[in-house]
Amino acid sequence: MIFNFGMMLSMPTIVLGALHNRKSEALWLDDDQASWFGSILFATHPLGSVCSGFFQTYLGRKGSMLLVNILFFVAWITLYSAQSPLVLSIAALTMGLGIGFDEAPLHSYIGEMSEPHLRATLCALLVSCSWAGALLMYLIAYLAPWRTVALISSAVPIFTIICISQIPESPTWYIMKGRLNDAQKSLCWLRGWTEPDVTQAEFEQLCGHIKKSSDSDQEKTRAEEKYEAVPGSNNEKETFGKAEGLLKTKFRELTNKKLLLPLRMVFIVFIFSRATQLTPMGPYMIGILDDFGFPADSKLILVRV
Repeated sequence: MIFNFGMMLSMPTIVLGALHNRKSEALWLDDDQASWFGSILFATHPLGSVCSGFFQTYLGRKGSMLLVNILFFVAWITLYSAQSPLVLSIAALTMGLGIGFDEAPLHSYIGEMSEPHLRATLCALLVSCSWAGALLMYLIAYLAPWRTVALISSAVPIFTIICISQIPESPTWYIMKGRLNDAQKSLCWLRGWTEPDVTQAEFEQLCGHIKKSSDSDQEKTRAEEKYEAVPGSNNEKETFGKAEGLLKTKFRELTNKKLLLPLRMVFIVFIFSRATQLTPMGPYMIGILDDFGFPADSKLILVRV
């Protein structure tokens, strides 16, 4: 999935390099169309992230990963068959939603199924796979036209779907849904097809932790439901008082120092990483290199860089 993540982030660079102001092509993009196409993928990324939390709660981690790869396949095929700027934008929008959607269930699955000493290594591999996907995208684009690149890339989500279909759902999600037998079978599979006796201690510890977290959430919910009703004889005022109490509670949570400190750190890292990587220039990189007049093929320079 993250391999496909890197490929999709590189996709606008390949397509705009082939179509931006290329009036000799049957399908080409002017400056305004290119600007929209290069921005849609990044603009819809946060929307996909918001949706991912809802879907992975109800579909599970595995179900969400299967769903997002179906979305990836549709996006690549839409891009391959595009005959107008509008269809290109729809493909970019679909990819942006998928990119935002895929990280949460994948990271959740890795955190819930892996042993503690493996989590850091697996998370580091995700970053490596993302860069490897971008490198492969630039390499294929150097060797083939952009439509062929999109068609070849559509094989990646198919392969991913086949692989994900062979693994079990997260045992944590099963326990949260009350499916303890399925959770124990999943844990046995993840620990090397062992017997339940081998994983019994870990299974009981996992159940205890989830139960403790669930009880804590329930107490928190009950605390949030306590409010001071607005004096009055009609239900409308009372409802307003309840809504105001809940909004104040949520606002206090968002302004809590325990949340703001890591949030500030994430923002700082994000701003510096985006600024140093020159992400806004990425979709136009081939055109920029061409304007500089490099003697080598701009696509080849991207591969080497």
